[in-house]
Amino acid sequence: MKKIVLPPTEGGYYRFGELPQLIAEALHPDELYPDDYIKAVVIWRDDGSEHGLYIKCTPPAGSRESNLDRHAEWVQTPIELTDEEKLHPDRCKWVHWRWDEQRKPVEEQAYWPDGGGLIVWDDSTQERFHQVLSIKGERDWYKDQMREDATRGTDDPRRLVVVDGNLNGLTYTRGAALDRGWVHIDKLNQWGAMLDTVNVFSVAEVAPHGASQQETHKALIQRQSPTVKEAISGYVEKVMSANPRFTAEDLHRYMKRHAGDDDSPFSRVNPGEDLYCVDADAPCGIASVRAALTQYRKNKAKTEPSTVEVPWKR
Repeated sequence: MKKIVLPPTEGGYYRFGELPQLIAEALHPDELYPDDYIKAVVIWRDDGSEHGLYIKCTPPAGSRESNLDRHAEWVQTPIELTDEEKLHPDRCKWVHWRWDEQRKPVEEQAYWPDGGGLIVWDDSTQERFHQVLSIKGERDWYKDQMREDATRGTDDPRRLVVVDGNLNGLTYTRGAALDRGWVHIDKLNQWGAMLDTVNVFSVAEVAPHGASQQETHKALIQRQSPTVKEAISGYVEKVMSANPRFTAEDLHRYMKRHAGDDDSPFSRVNPGEDLYCVDADAPCGIASVRAALTQYRKNKAKTEPSTVEVPWKR
């Protein structure tokens, strides 16, 4: 069984297209992967000799250094090239790695902090790299599985139920239309119970102790506003080009009537939350619509030639 704690969300709904990444990150949180540290570094110094000087630098015993800030405390041990390596430098790994570094643009080369040694190799732990790979693998698996199960028939118990912004089942479960859909945590758990390895989903607590529901909702509005405002701006331009005499109130009513359209700003807001429709200051409220309409008219006035006749320019 996998127990997966997802980030807080309003109303228990998650964007379908965002779920694979959220699930993958929940399965591989930062705390499972220790911070990476440097185990050793090899530098090359041009000391005027034929081959230069290769030096292995190791941090103080027992320390886990993530950078070279304490380089003065590192132990430096010269690396002696064998006679074979001196005779055939192209067979020496240190020489090959130095050549690789020297071929890079200067701004991409790394030097020992004293400026006198080119870093040709470093041995660092790869915990974060493994985390990234693990997240990618999980994300790709869930993405493929969820897409497959979202397209199953309504009678199939393995079907993952996805709805639109009005909580109606999606009529088109492909591509961007599917990604913009919503999945409720309860439906996600029903789906998770049908997987070969049972997945149990829960939602992390969002509000600190004592925080009111109103404060939590206000924080959500502030977080979503930029995205919704951007959607409103583009939507206003489209609607007003076909309905130039619309007032802000006309436009707001039109938006609510067409809330199920793919390009509707209401599709950017968590479904089932009436406050987004009726609260004047909400992201899709009349105040936001009026502001977007005012900005649209200002922009239009700047781009259109004036129709006022200027007598002295006849």
